[in-house]
Amino acid sequence: GAECASEALMNHHGNMATQRQALAVFGNLAVGNPTIRKELFALGAPERILGAMEENDRDEGTQRVGCVALGNLIGMSKKRSKALYELGGKGRVMRAMNDHAANDEVKNAGAMIMKRIEMVEEILVNSVDME
Repeated sequence: GAECASEALMNHHGNMATQRQALAVFGNLAVGNPTIRKELFALGAPERILGAMEENDRDEGTQRVGCVALGNLIGMSKKRSKALYELGGKGRVMRAMNDHAANDEVKNAGAMIMKRIEMVEEILVNSVDME
């Protein structure tokens, strides 16, 4: 599953349908199982998803599936939210939300991700202030 999705993203640049399907595989694998989410992070799924979203930034479907997949990957984990933030996920998700503002799925999934990232940002800022 995840290995095939990674290969599809690496080997099928420019084929948006294949890119969307690979993102959906990551998103579906991440639903409801924290162990699998950790494994997907270790395999580099967030980097692959962000890369596909960047490469296909004008494709609304890629942005929609990418945001949903990222949301599923981070779940409620502060650690994974922080990792996504450190990978530049906040900027990529914000661009998706701005560029595809009429798409409710992009807005909703993006808002969920932003809420979790902002929570982590607040923790990071407060921990720096406490030093």
